[in-house]
Amino acid sequence: MSPARRRRFFRIAAALAAAVTASLSAHDLATSESTLRVNGREVAGTLVLDLLPIAGADANGNGVVTYEELDQSIARVFAAVKEHYVVTAFQDAPRIVLARYELVDDHAVRLELAYTFPASVSRLEVTSTLDRLTKRPDHQHLVRSYFSDTRRDAVLTAAQPTVVFDDRFWRKLSVQLTAAGVLLLGARVGAFVYQRRRRRQPR
Repeated sequence: MSPARRRRFFRIAAALAAAVTASLSAHDLATSESTLRVNGREVAGTLVLDLLPIAGADANGNGVVTYEELDQSIARVFAAVKEHYVVTAFQDAPRIVLARYELVDDHAVRLELAYTFPASVSRLEVTSTLDRLTKRPDHQHLVRSYFSDTRRDAVLTAAQPTVVFDDRFWRKLSVQLTAAGVLLLGARVGAFVYQRRRRRQPR
C-alpha cells in the first residue's frame, strides 16, 4: 500500500471510529432515569427514556424521532409512562400532569411530570416496569429523590422494581440529634457554671 493510500485508510478508519463513539454516546435502550423533588403535596418529576420501544413513536421506523412524530404519539407515550413508571405516596392516587416534553438525542424524550397528592408527602414509592416496555430484561432505571435538600438514589431492575424513599426516618433522626445536641450543650453549660462557683468559694 502506498503512503497516500495508507493515510487515506487511516483517515477513513478514524472517521468510522468517531461515528461509532457518537452512536454509543446516544441514549441507551437499557437505561432510563428520573428525578423526583418533593414539596409538600407536590412532586415535580423528570423522566428520560427511549422512545423506540413505544409503538408509533417512530412512525417511519428510521430510528430517529422527530417533533412531528412525538407530537402525534405523545398521548401513547404518556399512557405508557403512567403504566410502567408508577409513583405513589401511601395515600390516594395523585393527579398526574404532563407539563412539558422535549427530545433528547435522536430517539429519547425528557418528560416533566407534575404529581399532586391529597396530603403532604413524607414517603414515596417508585415502581419501574420499564424493562417490560423496552423488552430488555437487563434494563436499569436510575431514580433520584429530593426531600428538601436531602438526596437519595436507587437503581430499579426487573429483579428489584420498587424502592421506598422515607423522609420520616430522617426527620425523626434530625429531631433526635437536635435534642441530643441541646442536652449536651446544657450539660456543658451546667458543668461550666458549677466549676466557676467552686472557684469563687473561699477555702
